[in-house]
Parts: sequence; C-alpha cells; structure tokens
Amino acid sequence: KKRQLSSAYFNDSAAGKLTTAVMPGIEGGTHLGQRWIGFCWFDHSHNQLLSELGVLKDGVAQHSLYGEAIPDSLLEELSQTSQAHWSKEDDAILQIAIKERSLIGAPVNEYIPNILSKGRIAMIGDAAHTMSPMTGAGFNDSLDDTVAIIDAIKKFPNLIIKALSEYQTHRLDVVRQDVLAGQGFNRTFGRL
Repeated sequence: KKRQLSSAYFNDSAAGKLTTAVMPGIEGGTHLGQRWIGFCWFDHSHNQLLSELGVLKDGVAQHSLYGEAIPDSLLEELSQTSQAHWSKEDDAILQIAIKERSLIGAPVNEYIPNILSKGRIAMIGDAAHTMSPMTGAGFNDSLDDTVAIIDAIKKFPNLIIKALSEYQTHRLDVVRQDVLAGQGFNRTFGRL
C-alpha cells in the first residue's frame, strides 16, 4: 500500500487497525527530520489482561500501561502478530518499539452523560462527555459546549440555573450521539 507520511493513514488486517500519523517532534519541529511518526494499534483482544493488571476496573480505565509494566508474554505476542500481519516497514518500526518497550497500552475512555448541568453547576468537554479519540470530535465538542453555555448565559444573564438548563437542552442529545457514534466507530477497529 502506497502512502504519504504527510498525514495519517490506516492499515487494516486480521490483527486490527494500525494508524500512523506524522506529529511535531520534541521541540514542536514540523520540518523534515524534526517530526515523529506515531503509531496506534487498535486491538480489543486484551481487555481481560488489562483488567488483571488493574488498567481496567469494572470496564473503566484506571490508567495506561507503560513499557516496563507490559508483560514479556504480551510483548512476544505483539511481536509475532506484527510479523504476521503488518507490512515489512510497519513491522520493522513496531519491532523496535516492542524491543525498546517504547509503547503504551492505553484503554479508550468513553462516557455517555445523562445530565450536563444541575442547579448552578455545569460540565463541559471531556469532564461532561468523554468520547473515543478516534472520533476526532472531542476538542470541537468542547468548543461547541463553551459557545452553547456562553449563549445560554447571554440569553438568561440573571437566571443562571435557567441558563445552564438551556445549555443542557441544546447540548445533551448532541454529545450523547457523538459518544455513541464513537463507540460504534471503535467496534470497527481491532480484533475482538
């Protein structure tokens, strides 16, 4: 598969989905030779192991799993799977990451809200509705929340509870659908 490294690309196989993206380097460099290539391998098949290691508790992400904490048996499995399913170029890079343990096992956090405000308190962004990073919508939804809450306060400047209720009316169904869409998107990624 031919691809340019100027933007993200997706590679599918029986091992799941591998995404690759060019990112700014250590000091934010974006010119050739200064950038990093980031790989993300979506694989749903290790939820049990993540639970055993305390990364997931009752299906809720507690933390990520960093290189030194990744069991040798999982690294060996990832190595064999990479060799069997990814291109030579992808496998070569993944083998280096596996050997050097420069990888992170990060469960996807998602939260579907039932409310966004109660009384004089409101939540926006990830605090209110955490969605899969694969939606690419988390930041935009946070901005939309901000605009909606500002508009509601302008509409009801002396009635904060009414303003926050208005914000919730405008945003709750939208963000719930966005999180649910992300869950559906995630199901299409990775082996189960």
